[in-house]
Amino acid sequence: TNKRITYDGYSRVSQLAGRSGDSFISPAVQEEKVRGWAKLHDITLGRMFEDLDVSGGTMDRPAFNEALERIRSGESKGLVVAKLDRFGRNAAEADATIKAIEAAGGEVVSVAEQLDTRTPMGKAMRRIMLTFAEMELDQRKDDWLVAKRRAVERGVKPGVVPVGYTREPTGRTTRRGAPEMGPLVVHEQDAAHILRAFELSAGGGDGLRAAVAYLAQAFPGRQMTVTVVEKMLASELYTGTLRHGDFVRHFPELEVVDRITFDFAQHAPRTAERRTKLLPGFPLSHIATCASCGGPLTAQEARDWRAYRCRNPLCTE
Repeated sequence: TNKRITYDGYSRVSQLAGRSGDSFISPAVQEEKVRGWAKLHDITLGRMFEDLDVSGGTMDRPAFNEALERIRSGESKGLVVAKLDRFGRNAAEADATIKAIEAAGGEVVSVAEQLDTRTPMGKAMRRIMLTFAEMELDQRKDDWLVAKRRAVERGVKPGVVPVGYTREPTGRTTRRGAPEMGPLVVHEQDAAHILRAFELSAGGGDGLRAAVAYLAQAFPGRQMTVTVVEKMLASELYTGTLRHGDFVRHFPELEVVDRITFDFAQHAPRTAERRTKLLPGFPLSHIATCASCGGPLTAQEARDWRAYRCRNPLCTE
């Protein structure tokens, strides 16, 4: 009986978050189709392998590699997928991987296509379908690049709105019913704080720490660490520049800081910072904040006293 033959199942989703629609096959649906095939053919399904948020453009995937190893070792007779493009979207590499599986005595089964790859016609159809899967992936990449370029042309920056800007509403929705992202608009009050942070950082010395402390006080509801502020001050967006790959466009109306101040903020000489040790008994070091300025408190210890101290050079306390 076929119950003695063990096949493994495999499912893959290139991007899990926010996916829906007819083209999306969830891992649960893929597994259901795989188990349905095994039951129909009286086959024992050994393990169900799953790669999430992994592109089909590469054959090097954690769960997939483990499934291949089971075929090589003889623990599994083959791999069952709900659809051939779940196996792979790189035609040459996917076809070569299937050949390697067959050379090891295994088999790849695709439930949707129901191809008999033991025949010349079946093998030819497999190559054709893998080629179409690769073409679909390339088309999606091209569509994404075109969409990003058009967004830059309209002054739209996808994702979270950076500090210092708001997003102009369009009143339109996407095909999925979500509000369409509008172009960025400078938030005058917040932008003034950002400009001041650039000016502090451009002064060199302790300027970066002063910028961090200033922004922590200006935006008490946001996390303003050295890492966050360094990344913020390195963003060309504040000069009015939107970039995607080699495509760059300048929007004067989005300029918060002039290019000279921006460049000085990146390259101004810094005072060498003394690294404060995380001393035993000070669990709130770098977590607790100053009641006066909101800056981080660090631990200090002497022979006869122990305390937290604010390191903000602009603090009035």
